[in-house]
This record gives sequence, structure tokens and C-alpha cells, in this order.
Amino acid sequence: MLLSTDVLHPNGFKIAIALNISGKRAVIKNEKGIYEGAVLKVPDPCTRAPLGLAPNSAVLFLMSSAASQLPEDGQEEWLSWETSHFQRTVWAYLQNAGAGKADQAAKAALLEALARLEDHLSNSPFIAGQSVGASDVVVGSSVLLLPAVQSAASLLVQHSAVSAYIHKLADCPAVKVGTLHSHPCCISHLNESEASTHLVVLLSVWPHIKTISL
Repeated sequence: MLLSTDVLHPNGFKIAIALNISGKRAVIKNEKGIYEGAVLKVPDPCTRAPLGLAPNSAVLFLMSSAASQLPEDGQEEWLSWETSHFQRTVWAYLQNAGAGKADQAAKAALLEALARLEDHLSNSPFIAGQSVGASDVVVGSSVLLLPAVQSAASLLVQHSAVSAYIHKLADCPAVKVGTLHSHPCCISHLNESEASTHLVVLLSVWPHIKTISL
């Protein structure tokens, strides 16, 4: 398998996490200008020709092969929400923060999204239930960016369940290794045990955040 990804894009991050959870391996190639920021190329089961999977499809493909994965309630809804709304909401807020702008509309949209997550996570440690599932990989690839930005981190104080969720995700070995694999150019001096997810994402993404489009 081949993962082609813009090194700064969260969609490459989510596929790298799913690769680690599934135990599968892929060559990672950093490229600019990839549609949706990342694509996983796998052999077509019939022709063996390369078949390109979009980010969330790649996550589902990989997670379905993980022995520990159980069926998730509401999975399709969460993946659709992340693609159509949450990722763009997080990125719009971070881009404005990076430009020194206090965009009230972007803040309101982020708070609304965090409220939805807070409501769900108040009754479950993970979106998928008792363990990390595809919904957590997809949503987590964006939510893990928030603590690295001071103004966004201050909003998390109001959302204790989301904050606890972020800490649980950050402690998952697959997330830490996924960060190392998807952001190699900025963290070659760190080993796995030193890979604080929030710090690594900050180091690799934040200096360039204004250059990314979703």
C-alpha cells in the first residue's frame, strides 16, 4: 500500500493512525496538491491495479481489518459530520487564529461543534463506545489539533468530556506513532516515547497553518 499525503494535512494523519491500529504497513510519500490532502492506494482485489481510497474510505477499509474493531452505532453519521462540517470548522478557526483574527463566526461554529461532542462524550469514553473506532480516528485527527493553539485550548476548558477525550486519544500508542509517521520532517529528533501528540502536531502544523486549504 502507498499513502500519498500532504505532510501538513490532517487527512494523512487519520490514515496513518488507522494503519497503526490495523497493523498494516504502507509506504508514505509526501506530496503537495493531493485532492482531500491524502489518498491510500491499495491493490484492486480483482485486477491488482492500484485503487485510490479517499481518506475516510481508507480509514474504514483499514479499521475493518482490525481484529479489535466492533460495529459502531452512528458511524456513518459521525464520518459524514466530520467531512462536511467538523474538519472545516476546526481549520477555519485555526487559520483565523494563526492570522491573528478574532472571527466570532468561526468561534461560534467551533463552540457549537464542541457542544455536540461534549454531549456525546459525556456518556461514552470514545465516540465509538468503550474503545477507539473509525469515528474516533476520523474526528480525532482534527480535535487533537485544538490544544496546540492557546485560544482553542481555552475553549476546551468549558468542555470537560472533550478535554478528557483528547487526553485519552493522545495516550493511544497508535496515535503517537501515527503522528511520527505522518509528520516525519519536523520530528526526526524525537523518539516514540517522547512523541507528545499535541507538541508534535503544533511543531509540524502550526508554522504553516495559513497555507493549508481543505
